[in-house]
Amino acid sequence: MSFRKNGSICIFLVGLSFFNTGCSTKGGGAPIIDRNSTNSNNVNESVTKTVINRTGKETASQNRDWRPKQYLVKRGDTLTEIALNHGLSYRELARWNNISNPDLITIGAILRLTPNLPSQKEISRKATLQNKTKIADKEDEKSGRSKYIAWIWPVNGKIVYEFGNGENTKGIGILSTSSEAVVASAPGVVVYSGNGIRAYGNMIIIKHNATYLSVYAHNRLIMVKEGQAVAQGQKISEVNISVEGENRLHFEIRRLGRPVDPKSMLPSMS
Repeated sequence: MSFRKNGSICIFLVGLSFFNTGCSTKGGGAPIIDRNSTNSNNVNESVTKTVINRTGKETASQNRDWRPKQYLVKRGDTLTEIALNHGLSYRELARWNNISNPDLITIGAILRLTPNLPSQKEISRKATLQNKTKIADKEDEKSGRSKYIAWIWPVNGKIVYEFGNGENTKGIGILSTSSEAVVASAPGVVVYSGNGIRAYGNMIIIKHNATYLSVYAHNRLIMVKEGQAVAQGQKISEVNISVEGENRLHFEIRRLGRPVDPKSMLPSMS
């Protein structure tokens, strides 16, 4: 009787031990799943979602450069538009590809979107510029200035079409008064001034840094030249009259050539 009793106890203890081991999360046991967490994928998306705030500060995921090293020229392409779509200057694109006449490019040609390997002289020059940039950044930090772009509106007026909608989905349309001055939204260098892209009319492109360009299209009068440095708020053109008889400016901000919603970068309208 004692043997049976002790045997039953042993069997009970062994079974209990086995049950506990099976429920443990250690030793390769099945993971515990919270079935109430139905929005886990949405949470992950919200964490990794690309966000650019009004100061121009970016998340880590935006530091990646999406651009390819080469581009195959298609029918209807212009060097200006290829450069704009990749956040480049058409002049540097022409230089990298030994193109003497930027108005003549061959369908099927493969263009380099990056410069050739630099010479020792260029490496030294780049190192000098980087050192100057580091010094400037330190001075900015000491003085409390931000190294990110603080954009301003290029013209005052009503938004007539939003980013992703309207006659040109790559930017916004701003309705303004007749011949109103258009100003540079941020400091930079004019990399294009002309009418090489038909849909943009008289257009100005300003390069602000290695990442950002701004585009000012459908101008009545252009007041800056290519290669000219411009200050934030400096008058660069005047608004033109659209086919509807309204004074409109088409404005874009591009990050590495890709359009972003200007309203997400600009300060709130007063």
